[in-house]
Amino acid sequence: MPPESSNPESSTSEAMALASLTAQERLESLKAGILAGAGAATATGLFQLLHLLLLPHGSGGLAALPVAFTPAGWLDWAIATFSAALFGITYRYAVRTDSNPHLKSGVVGAFALVRALALVEMGLMAQVPLVSLGILAVESGGMVAIAFLTVDGAIRHHWLRPCK
Repeated sequence: MPPESSNPESSTSEAMALASLTAQERLESLKAGILAGAGAATATGLFQLLHLLLLPHGSGGLAALPVAFTPAGWLDWAIATFSAALFGITYRYAVRTDSNPHLKSGVVGAFALVRALALVEMGLMAQVPLVSLGILAVESGGMVAIAFLTVDGAIRHHWLRPCK
């Protein structure tokens, strides 16, 4: 027979503290997602502006790159922002209070690699030139790196608490 609590108020306050902690952790995860998403949104927008301003479009291999202020550009921006938000949440849970640099770089590398390879796979099926795919893959790595720097910097400056 399980032991009965001598103080029912104590059990209730412990349950409320646990629920509060869970809500607090969820809020911190939301903050991590927002920060990572904002960093990636900025980086992706800048990459698209560079495509618009610096690269020749309309013909050749670079025509497949997403350009700012177009439907494809907005879709690319939205997907990158959402992917980075998921990265921020995952990164916060994965590294917790661990200072292992291999764990941190592994999470960053895994997200960057999955995003880059997905873009390359779709590009190959659509017969996009390899130079465009290479640019997109490098930009994906840069986007995840910016999201990492944003979340990791926020944790180091105590704007964001690491997961416990």
